Amino acid sequence: MADNRTHLTRRTAIKGAVALLGGTLTTAQLGLLGNSFAAIAEDAPPRFLCPEQFTMLSRIADLIIPETDTAGALGVGAPHFIDMMLADWASPQRQAEYVAGLDGIDMRARGAGASSFSASTTEQQMALLRALDKEFFAEHSTDPFFGVLKKMVLFAYYSSEIGATVELRFQRIPGDYLPCVPMADDSHAWFWSQHNYAL
Repeated sequence: MADNRTHLTRRTAIKGAVALLGGTLTTAQLGLLGNSFAAIAEDAPPRFLCPEQFTMLSRIADLIIPETDTAGALGVGAPHFIDMMLADWASPQRQAEYVAGLDGIDMRARGAGASSFSASTTEQQMALLRALDKEFFAEHSTDPFFGVLKKMVLFAYYSSEIGATVELRFQRIPGDYLPCVPMADDSHAWFWSQHNYAL
């Protein structure tokens, strides 16, 4: 059963991420893509991003969803998922946006006195990401990249088996509408496999 749930949530993540990157898939393509992502080794080199960009992406993902008592973004392979989507499904325009966006974050870190984002201290990295997050939600935001990247990290994580079944309560097909559900201290939000988080 666990393997089936992993397959279903992975398929949903892939469909949603392809839509976010502006593409479409057939059922056959979806199966091939799901299998290719499942085969990615944890220490596999990136396929689209250069090693420095992939290292930075991995660090950003780790700061957005760190490991706690459950695996974080790194533990579910979110950086590899994003890199695979960029390599195989993103349009050239979207690929260029990710490269420019990551380079922009690195330039911001350098402007603050660090040699690179990855070489910054954790405190410096967190301060920069908080500033980017605040700018994204500002009334007249001019740079949406960090918001797009954050959505992809969250989507990859919460569509993984751990995100969907441990952090959330997985329900493939929602049942009756229950307007008032008792909540406990250990209650989790629900994950439905057909929900795309508005991506």
